[in-house]
Amino acid sequence: MIRAAFLIGASFLLMAADTPLRRPLDLPSGGSGAKEDSEDFPETIEFFGGEYEGDAFMFVIDVSGSMASSGRLESAQDELTHTLMNLSGEAEFGIVSFSHNLNEFSTAMVKATAPHKVAGLAWVMGLEPIGGTCIDLGTIHGLNILTTTLVPVASRKLILLGDGAQGCGIFGPEANEQALDNIMSANWERISIDTLFIGEIYESALWLFENIAEHNNGEFRLVN
Repeated sequence: MIRAAFLIGASFLLMAADTPLRRPLDLPSGGSGAKEDSEDFPETIEFFGGEYEGDAFMFVIDVSGSMASSGRLESAQDELTHTLMNLSGEAEFGIVSFSHNLNEFSTAMVKATAPHKVAGLAWVMGLEPIGGTCIDLGTIHGLNILTTTLVPVASRKLILLGDGAQGCGIFGPEANEQALDNIMSANWERISIDTLFIGEIYESALWLFENIAEHNNGEFRLVN
């Protein structure tokens, strides 16, 4: 009931006004050059307490069965809700969820308009944890959707959130190494991939999340 009421309230707020929440800019006195100046300043978003800069954000979220533990998926839903609500209308976003299957909010990146944010919130709140952990498939699918934007590569950002190691038919160090190789091969545009780990800490999973970030121009963080 609380989540439903919050979602309904958020929907009314978003439909009433799509107020940009970008950081203040020094506006030129004339009309010329305003677009160029705004493009020099990327969007800054907050996700699980960390700040990320870009103009096109792809969120890749683990919804495997283990994400039901300790309210992990609920935390991800709450954080995504907060982040989507605070995107300016000039930003673009996409969301992919993965377990042993893939699901996406949209097959292409979308502008963070009020209707898209409302639809995104509803989609996020419908996620349910089930199945295995195909990290490489989810990340590669997110990268593919990011190719649909016209935003420069340097302003694209993929944020990967998960709670375990690769578990997609095969397990162990070889599975992790293969997943890392698959992601690196697919990321031919060298898009920045930041990783967040939300599960119980164990070496195999941390190795994969740390190396995905390290080898794809990103940063790794542990989150509660």
